[in-house]
Amino acid sequence: MQSNLISELSAETPGLVLHGRICRKWKPRNPNTDRVLRLDMICLDRKGDAVWIQVPKSCMDRFDQRVEEQNTYRIANFKVVAETKGYRPVPNGLFVELESTSTIEPTPDHVPPFPTQCFRFLKHEDMFPNRDQRTILLDVVGQLLEFSKTKSSTSINRNSKRKEIKIMLPEGIPVKVVLWGRLGLQLEQIIDAATNPKIILIISSVMVSEFNGELKLSSSSASVMYDNLDVHEVNTLRDSNDALDAPRLHEEKGPEVIGPLSIQELKNFTSDAANLNKIVSVTCKVDKVLNDWFYDGCTKCPCKVQAEADKFYCNKCQTTSRNSVKRFRVQVSVNDPTGEAVFVLFDGEGKKFFGISAQALYADKENEPSDVPAALLTIEHMEVEFHIKVKEFNVKKSSHEFTVWKINEAKESANSTTKISEPIQENTLSSQQGGGSTHSISTSTVVDIEDEDFDTTNRSNLELRHNENASATPSTNNLKRKQRADSGNDDSDV
Repeated sequence: MQSNLISELSAETPGLVLHGRICRKWKPRNPNTDRVLRLDMICLDRKGDAVWIQVPKSCMDRFDQRVEEQNTYRIANFKVVAETKGYRPVPNGLFVELESTSTIEPTPDHVPPFPTQCFRFLKHEDMFPNRDQRTILLDVVGQLLEFSKTKSSTSINRNSKRKEIKIMLPEGIPVKVVLWGRLGLQLEQIIDAATNPKIILIISSVMVSEFNGELKLSSSSASVMYDNLDVHEVNTLRDSNDALDAPRLHEEKGPEVIGPLSIQELKNFTSDAANLNKIVSVTCKVDKVLNDWFYDGCTKCPCKVQAEADKFYCNKCQTTSRNSVKRFRVQVSVNDPTGEAVFVLFDGEGKKFFGISAQALYADKENEPSDVPAALLTIEHMEVEFHIKVKEFNVKKSSHEFTVWKINEAKESANSTTKISEPIQENTLSSQQGGGSTHSISTSTVVDIEDEDFDTTNRSNLELRHNENASATPSTNNLKRKQRADSGNDDSDV
């Protein structure tokens, strides 16, 4: 049977037959439930062109059992669709969708010869121009240098396990990569099974972003990770004369916390420009939650959007959307024996402390007896330890509205403050050594994913591109806080 080249595929032409090598296969997952959505594959023809193949869940099992990576197949009775979802793992603007009537039959891989891989490796010099680009996903290769323990994101409605790593690019430049979902587990398996101290990773379909002038890569739902794959770029890195250092576990030290300070001492502290961006501990009592507790945010970044008729414009992303996301900007008036101030709690810490998203609270707001939802009023009359980050407007404008970096109930955090004379020591451990076989497990998060930087001091400002459909049920701790507030008891021992 005559077959077509990928360049000949067209949504208007029926009866096409595709002959090629399946060079990549993965199963994207729902970020909220971790359930498999469908089966995805990349197919290469004899000229090296690539096309994205999607298999709906209804017939996924049938094709999953028939298809193995690196084998060649003749595929017929499929549908060709124009890609409109905003991202794709290959440059081709079309994708192939298999149906219940589709056929896929194995063929010899030597007639004709087919390429084995279709990676588009991203060089460091090309990363800045490609930052925040969400259309065509790119690939990266590098030697594993460091890895963190698996962490949980501040998002409350997604499968948000992540592992942060640092890899050395072929140009000799280190970059940070966030592995989401199952890719973090796969990395642990690679390290445990390694027999060569030099672990060379390929991570496909990554996204590039920038934070505070620093580049950061993140995996996507189309990402597949390979360990020591037999391709030119990996062999070159592995055979280089660099020292064979085993990757090390990177134990992040927490930020240096100054204090505890009183409110008046905090005001004096922020008058000195040398204290910009430092973290200060202040324990005080919350008087009242003010009415202005949320803002309309961009769906792709944390910035506030401007309402324009029935649309919303983001000045940072320079995009217009029909939707916005309600994000926390909870203002609370606080006091101690030395004075009063206003502390502002943003989205990251707000969701962690109250156990619910601003979007969910706003959706249920019509059932609230007051402008401020009851779930937020639980903080009133509590004695709380706030970690305050000194911002530029505090220094330059002498503003006494302070940004909360972290929040703890006072009794829970009595021993957690660190004086400036007692910096936390970093503990670096050595991992098991080794090298290993090729592994391939897909990530479990969607392409528009929340990214968080290695620097945990920035985490409250990094609620990026996440779904806000969280349950509107306050946490058990919130219910206990409300019971204490209703009874007039300020004891915060949970």
